[in-house]
Amino acid sequence: MDLSTATWKTKTTLTNIKFDVKEGELIVVIGPTGAGKTALLCTIMRELVRVEGKVDVRGTLAFTAQEPWAFPDTIINNIVDFGKPFYKDKYDRAISISELEMDIQGMPYGDKTFVGDRGVTLSGGQKARLGLARAVYADADIYLLDDPLSAVDAAVGKKLFDKCILGALGSKVRILVTHQLQFLNKADKILVLDKGNQVSFGTYEEVLASGADFAQLLVGKGDDDSGTAVDKKGSTESSRTNVEIEEGEEDEEDEEEDEDTNFVEEERVEGSVSWRVYVKYLTSGPPRWYLFMMVFFILAFEVRCSTHWVDSIAHLNKTLPSGQPRPVPGAISLYHLKMYAGLEGLTVLLSIISTVLIIYATYRASVNLHNMMFNAVMRAPIGFFVKNPSGRVLNRFADDLLKVEEHIPQQLISSIEGLLAAIGAVVMICIGNPWAILPTCPLVLGFAFMYNYYMPTVRHLARLKATNASPIYTHVSAVMEGLWTIRALSAQENFKRRFRDIVDQHSEAEFLDIATKAWYKVRVKVLDATFNTFLTFMCILSSESLGAGRVGLTLSYALLMSEHAEFIVEAIKELESVMINTERVIEYAELTPEAPYETDHKPPPDWPAYGAIDLKGVYLSYGEQESFVLKNVNLNIVGGEKVGIVGRTGAGKSSLLMMLMRLVEPTGSIRIDGVDIRKLGLHDLRKKISVIQQDPIMIQGTVRKNLDPLDMHSDHALWTSLNEVYMTEDIQKLPQGLDTPIGERGGSLSVGQKQLLCLARTILYYNRILLFDEATANIDLKTDRLIQSTIRERFKHCTVLTIAHRLNTVMDSDRIVVMDEGRVAEFDEPHLLLTEYPDSIFSKLVSETGESMERELRKAAHQSYLQKHEQKKSQ
Repeated sequence: MDLSTATWKTKTTLTNIKFDVKEGELIVVIGPTGAGKTALLCTIMRELVRVEGKVDVRGTLAFTAQEPWAFPDTIINNIVDFGKPFYKDKYDRAISISELEMDIQGMPYGDKTFVGDRGVTLSGGQKARLGLARAVYADADIYLLDDPLSAVDAAVGKKLFDKCILGALGSKVRILVTHQLQFLNKADKILVLDKGNQVSFGTYEEVLASGADFAQLLVGKGDDDSGTAVDKKGSTESSRTNVEIEEGEEDEEDEEEDEDTNFVEEERVEGSVSWRVYVKYLTSGPPRWYLFMMVFFILAFEVRCSTHWVDSIAHLNKTLPSGQPRPVPGAISLYHLKMYAGLEGLTVLLSIISTVLIIYATYRASVNLHNMMFNAVMRAPIGFFVKNPSGRVLNRFADDLLKVEEHIPQQLISSIEGLLAAIGAVVMICIGNPWAILPTCPLVLGFAFMYNYYMPTVRHLARLKATNASPIYTHVSAVMEGLWTIRALSAQENFKRRFRDIVDQHSEAEFLDIATKAWYKVRVKVLDATFNTFLTFMCILSSESLGAGRVGLTLSYALLMSEHAEFIVEAIKELESVMINTERVIEYAELTPEAPYETDHKPPPDWPAYGAIDLKGVYLSYGEQESFVLKNVNLNIVGGEKVGIVGRTGAGKSSLLMMLMRLVEPTGSIRIDGVDIRKLGLHDLRKKISVIQQDPIMIQGTVRKNLDPLDMHSDHALWTSLNEVYMTEDIQKLPQGLDTPIGERGGSLSVGQKQLLCLARTILYYNRILLFDEATANIDLKTDRLIQSTIRERFKHCTVLTIAHRLNTVMDSDRIVVMDEGRVAEFDEPHLLLTEYPDSIFSKLVSETGESMERELRKAAHQSYLQKHEQKKSQ
């Protein structure tokens, strides 16, 4: 790579980057948060606009993103279904190398487990290892690894580095972005970036001797287990030989894979639309308007019988008594013409008023249904979003609600008008020729039979079309999020094929709907032709008694019967189809909500004054059929205590924090400052707890909106909070400062910058209890140390619970919680766990970081222990 300039749109990101990588080399890229590490990988993948210079890539690529991406499918498909044939041995090795075996074995459906939208059913570490397994299976020439080890604990990270990055991928080109400096001395070359510029490039020893500022962070952080450079490379070659991936013959068993999975199909109601749906829709709008609407339609129908007035004109002379002088034809015509014109004008006026009334009433009903559905989805428990991909939810708001808003007024007006027109036509036919009632009765019965035979298929197809649209939204959303990974793996054609299959499935219902309409129209025409034939024959037989006027009137309305019948059934059919969309909207509007936001049990105004947390006999599962993720948890955390939570990936650490927020309702006793949180309203509880999640949450909007979504703080307070997380300079460089849009999900910021922005938001909204779930996982060590210092000073009187894979961030904690398989395995001061319990899980986690890092961690724990106990003595 010999790169002068690369940019994101108009923002220059990389300048003066020059290095080359040979086959089998491991290049480790390091640098502070926002240095351009991810941008470098994007440039290699040609995702970043190269303005000057050249990037020569020879070979296939595989990429693992810093924010792990999972497609809404099964685990096995997330690994192998990227345009590669399935090899069983190769797949098993990829699973083993990525340390996923134990996780998969613990899942009820194994590798057929559906990971959900954005991998919601997996932890952050599991998603990271899933992405790594996908890259390993791809067997590419060049591997771009964007900090995949930050989401896993130290023990798993070391295994992944040794078995996967050094072992299985040892013969490949590997460019690894990381903040974990204990792996640096295993690299062939190290690239140091800062503010988009190349600071240093060379071997471990060369970078140490280069005099770069960042080199100070590297001193003493390497893993001493490797010995000399020669020994290091020798051990690397050895590990490569032991874990070599070989391709066997393509495994045919993939075609017969077991379909048993935890994927939840979207529910479809069977049968006709319940009258409850119609009542619910009508009561969602202003009911009195529907009454007025019906009155005006009835009046309009009565006036429409003005056609009978024409018939009276035609037969006026015939009805005059014999011998009376006949009226002047012109005078009679003018009188009747004025009456006819007046009646038709009144018909138009009443129809307009009826149409306006129905449009207004249906508009209000649609608005109210939208608000009800939106509020219900916002109040839905977390389990709802685990089972339902975002595409399903989006489909209800986009497609179903659109049809309710646009089609119901039109189809309701058409149905009422068509029904009145059909009744009017039958009445006029019978008035014109009373004998016409004989063929009219079989006609009505025939249409009723065809309707009852036709509609079940129509309803089923309407529901099928509605549910088949959801996968389209889900697919497009997921592909847009994982576009870098898909393009890096050259899997575009595979995902195009997936999309075509989904669209074809949706189109099948559309084509069947068109075919059923054609089937219905043919039979309507046959039935209508039969009716007209019989009616014409009867008119011919009774022409002398009826007269030409009545015969003409009867036959003209008979010829319109086909059009009226087809129109009314089509309108009613479309109305019921749209009511199926209404049924789906109402289903979401009536979702069972989580606990109430407000209850009669109010906490004291200054609650929580201390932040003491007491858990007794707590169990937690994510569903009635799911196993417990937390089992008999008992913890007593003193107010103001700093507690670190560690454990293997999937041990239940994040679940512990979710339980405190009541995102999932547990069993057992949970008290904060002596108050049972299950008796509180969710609003009273959650507004008193600050959370920074493993995946930083950004709102689409400006920096200001993300910092202060409730607009409660001044600019001075915003800048102060940014300064405390060392982001002032980054925000000042933005074109509009605090008012700069940051794009969807904070797309214009690095993952580390997004985590810092979330931390600044936490500082701004000061609370007594703080929950940090890997809050600094994607931040360089130097900034991490400064942030930890800020947290200790800024929140010294607060209770802080910190989940960490970087053990150095929790070594000065008051106590450590070690989670293992959903249970609290250990709970004590870090120094005591290391000294008095040498065989403890925590001690093993520390020892797995390497000798040099282990010494530093033990030293930090000891110093913190002495300092705290000296402070207690002085008090």
